[in-house]
Amino acid sequence: MYITQDPKSAFTKLSSRTQLMTMLKDLIDKYEGEDLNVIVCGHSLGAALAAVCAFDVAENFTSDIPVSAFLYCCPQVGNKAFRHRFESHPNLKAISIRNELDVVPRVPGYVLGYVDLGTMIEVDTRVSPYLKKTKNRGDYHNLQAVLHAVNGWHGEKGVFEPRIQRSLALVNKSSGLLKEEYEVPASWWVVQNKGMQFKDGDWFLSPPDDIPVPEF
Repeated sequence: MYITQDPKSAFTKLSSRTQLMTMLKDLIDKYEGEDLNVIVCGHSLGAALAAVCAFDVAENFTSDIPVSAFLYCCPQVGNKAFRHRFESHPNLKAISIRNELDVVPRVPGYVLGYVDLGTMIEVDTRVSPYLKKTKNRGDYHNLQAVLHAVNGWHGEKGVFEPRIQRSLALVNKSSGLLKEEYEVPASWWVVQNKGMQFKDGDWFLSPPDDIPVPEF
C-alpha cells in the first residue's frame, strides 16, 4: 500500500512513498539551516503506514534529522528483525498508544512472528467517568475515545482527570460512547445528507464543490 502506484488513477499515479519523499525533500531544501525534525502519526492502518514511513525516512533518507512516530492503535507491522533494524537508527523514535481491550494492536500476533514497536503507552477507556460501559469492540479502537483517555490518564492506580481542555463532544464524533447526560448526539461527524441534494422532485448525489488536485 505504501509503495503502490496506479498510472490510471487521478490521485495515485505516484505512490505514497514517492509523494512523501518529494515533499519532504522540498521542505528540507526550503528550511535549510534551521533546526528540523520529522513527525509522522496515524491511527490503525494509518499508524501502520506511519511506522513504515518513519522507518523509511530514517533508513533511506536522512540519518541527521530526528524522526518521531506517534502510533495510535497500531497493528503489529514487523518481526523482531524489523524492530531491531528500526531501533538501530539513533534519530528514529516511536511511541505506540493503545487501549487495553483493543485487539487491533495485538494482530497479526506473536504466533506469526510479529512484535510490538516503539515505547508502549497503554490506557484504559473504561476508567473514564464520562463514558458509557460498552462491549462493542469497535469502541475500544475508536481514536477519539483513546485520545480522550490519554488526556485523562494518570496510570492504572491514578484518578482519571483531564490534563487539558479538550471538548468532550469529540468522543461522539464517530461513536456514541459519551454518557447521555452530556447531550451530544452519537456519530455526529457526517456530511450533511451524505452529499445528497434534492432538486426538481428528486434526490441525487452531487459532486463536491472543490475536487482535490494531486500534489505531484
